[in-house]
Amino acid sequence: MFIHEQVQESGQLNGYRWMHLKCLHSGLTVRKETVRLLMRALNPGGVNNRLKRKLKRREYNGQGPNFIWHLDSYDKLKPVGFCIKGCIDGYSRFIVWLHVNRTSSDPRVIAGYYIKAVIRNNGVPLRMRGDLGTENTHTAQMQTFFHRNDHRNTFIYGTSQHNQCIESWWSVLRRENTDFWISLFQTFKKDKFYTGDFIDKNLLQFCFMKLLKV
Repeated sequence: MFIHEQVQESGQLNGYRWMHLKCLHSGLTVRKETVRLLMRALNPGGVNNRLKRKLKRREYNGQGPNFIWHLDSYDKLKPVGFCIKGCIDGYSRFIVWLHVNRTSSDPRVIAGYYIKAVIRNNGVPLRMRGDLGTENTHTAQMQTFFHRNDHRNTFIYGTSQHNQCIESWWSVLRRENTDFWISLFQTFKKDKFYTGDFIDKNLLQFCFMKLLKV
């Protein structure tokens, strides 16, 4: 069973809504309520842990789709060689892109994510927000070029901590997915299967990069 297999891995962190989307993306037609009941039966510990987590965040209001895209890096897996870069639409919370790669600091790589998103979206956002890292320089330049007749600031720089929209989404990603991988790689390190050297890091990337991309 698909859900049973999922809860044996990182899917054990998923809520029933997230798992329902996974089922749909895998071609399975199933009611959301059925998924909820199966999750409670197959993973009661995970369900109870999720119920204990309560967090109230500040309210965020976007002005419309593609008004502003929020860009940021997720570094919790970076020490073991997995660099995650994401971009989210501030109004709809649509994930514009989410990529894991060997680097998140190469401006050419980040610019590639941006251009592919612009092509898919058939347009550019009115604004973008990202941190002051050099990895965003090419993206900021292209965003400014596309709005060269607009005298307003089209790329807003700020700290990651104040990039509220995507920072909030990172907590969802960790709860639903990356906690599993963080725990797994910490176990490797604790059991001395991973030392952090060049060879070990490349072996992890070779074995797990495609799995993290799913």
